[in-house]
Amino acid sequence: MPAEQVDALRALGIPVVACRQVRNLDDVIYNIRLAADAVGEPERGQALLAELDEKVAHVKARTADIPPEKRRVLLGFSSMGAFGHPDGLFHDICRQSGVINGAARIHMAYGSHLSDEQILQIDPDIMMFVDDGAANDYGGQIRDRVLGDPALQTAKAVKNRRFFFLKDRYRASNTQHMGDAILQIARNVYPDAFTESGTAK
Repeated sequence: MPAEQVDALRALGIPVVACRQVRNLDDVIYNIRLAADAVGEPERGQALLAELDEKVAHVKARTADIPPEKRRVLLGFSSMGAFGHPDGLFHDICRQSGVINGAARIHMAYGSHLSDEQILQIDPDIMMFVDDGAANDYGGQIRDRVLGDPALQTAKAVKNRRFFFLKDRYRASNTQHMGDAILQIARNVYPDAFTESGTAK
């Protein structure tokens, strides 16, 4: 919202809390604390932060020992194509999950999507498709389009059929549910790290 609109609301006597534009986990934490304090519920805000911190810490504990050469490259797809701007929230979700955001490797422009040539250049280990449909129709259609693209058949993730689905609301979650996104991505990319032995291969 433009600053002038905020000023106009305040001039009308309407309380307004200005949150940070969210680009990373620190911004999410800041905004949760800010919102909780603004409505006089700091303890409930702290409970949300504790839940978020627990999930992030769990993922870090499970992925900390994965060496750099075994970190997997993830490429996310929406209905518009591959995404993952290096300054976007999804990039930090990947970082917190211990995975490499493939799109950031070629510094894609904000708001753009990748060509087939760029996808082949990235050569992701695993692909993520966003899913909005109750029966996974939305995500399934994206998967079928990408995996069936003749130009992508030599890509590692396509050849090996390595992919998973993530709810669309999680791919850029700017609330306490960012912890759910981090946990789900990490579990799908490094399933062995979340077994009892906790050793990623």
